[in-house]
Amino acid sequence: MHINKVSTRIVSMPLKWDFSTPSGFQAKSVSYVLVQMYSNEGHQGFGYALALNGSRINVIKAMIDELTPLVVGEDPFCTEKIWQKLRRYTTFLGTEGLVVDCISAIDIAVWDLLGKITGQPLCKLLGGDKPAVPIYASDGLWPSLPVDQLCREAENFLAQGFKSIKLHIGHDPGLKKDVERVKAVRQTIGEGVNLMVDAVQSWRPWQAIRIGRMLEEYNIYWMEDPVSATDLEGSAQVAGALDMAIAAGEWVYSPRGLMRLIESKAVDILLIDIQRAGGVTGFKKIAAIAEAFEMPIAPHVFPEIGCHLVSALRNTLTVEYMTWSFPLFKEPPQVKDGMMLVPQKPGLGLELDDKAVERFTV
Repeated sequence: MHINKVSTRIVSMPLKWDFSTPSGFQAKSVSYVLVQMYSNEGHQGFGYALALNGSRINVIKAMIDELTPLVVGEDPFCTEKIWQKLRRYTTFLGTEGLVVDCISAIDIAVWDLLGKITGQPLCKLLGGDKPAVPIYASDGLWPSLPVDQLCREAENFLAQGFKSIKLHIGHDPGLKKDVERVKAVRQTIGEGVNLMVDAVQSWRPWQAIRIGRMLEEYNIYWMEDPVSATDLEGSAQVAGALDMAIAAGEWVYSPRGLMRLIESKAVDILLIDIQRAGGVTGFKKIAAIAEAFEMPIAPHVFPEIGCHLVSALRNTLTVEYMTWSFPLFKEPPQVKDGMMLVPQKPGLGLELDDKAVERFTV
């Protein structure tokens, strides 16, 4: 049994909502490098890496194409061997950033292929069997929406059964408008629904502490990325000053970088981006470190993969429900009563929609 072929292509899709970050970045579409992997016995698996607006997507594809010959001939059961081989090959270019994105796409494909070969879903390959996992709605409550539309979208999430939602803030230097938006959403959803806020690295520590204290009365489940991802001391200052949980980590690459967040007491909840972590294999390593520190974790984006990880790993909390990739699948993961049903078919439990892939290929 071995991997005998790997192919790549770029697919690009418009986002349901355009959104912007406080830094001025605007997103209108999401692009993926789709990695399709084949065994010598006819099994097929896939993985992917994403970029917003197609930015850097050609660079990601070029690097993945550079790496894929390294896995041809390898046994897909040897996931750790393959991951380490890719890491060693790319060390000259660094151990963070682009190379990790590309390793992740290949690693995800290896795990999906392994599941297809064994007939087991990814969650069981990782040692878990929870059939459903908690989720929070994340694609909708964007700063571009006026308050009345923001509240209507929150009501829509409630009607769909969500019990946790996330609101994006951080666009108001004076902080007052952000507080008003949080207040409006909390009044709309009531006290029985978890409300997270994501500041996307908007503030200085003193600003984050100030608005955090202003938001405490609205029972915030977590405040996400209040300060720059590189400001560990500032994040620790915020975490120490506020009663609400501080969540961060999605912008950090590598197990070592995320361990520094934990050791610095800069977070209460560690967010792990599967693409920046090194795929399924890298995510497992970081989760083990976090578990040793009794640190709860949550995957960032990629809910179709994250649901398997939350199903299998002990110290996980919830899955971010972002449906960006769902148009590529024949049967996307289903949501019921505020929970995501973990696909039980082999691998990721997903089948690519060939017509959709062709339609979105660029």
